[in-house]
Amino acid sequence: MPGGPTDLALSRREAPTAATHPDRRETTVCLRLYRARGCDHCHGTGYRGRIGVFELLVMTDHLRALALRGASAQQLRDAAQEKGMRLMWQDGVQKVLKGTTTMEELLRVVFASEETSLPEAR
Repeated sequence: MPGGPTDLALSRREAPTAATHPDRRETTVCLRLYRARGCDHCHGTGYRGRIGVFELLVMTDHLRALALRGASAQQLRDAAQEKGMRLMWQDGVQKVLKGTTTMEELLRVVFASEETSLPEAR
């Protein structure tokens, strides 16, 4: 684990269709996130070693057909996501939630070259 825990409470609401229902409820979800702390072993960085953050697009017949018809990169990405492709930032968030790395490191590595903020959730 990269360092000491930081507890974060989030309030989650049900889907908009359920929000109009009289039995609407709120649920509190507690997350434990970790913050990197330095030591002599890690030379004060709070990190040891490296871990990959991945995004893999598997070429299917459907994607091949889209590509041959001249689909844009975004159209290909959208079609792959509809079939379950996990984006790089999603893989990273999963590793943050497991305590393998920190949110600060994920943002530094994954979004360092992008000028946009986090993508919208689907």
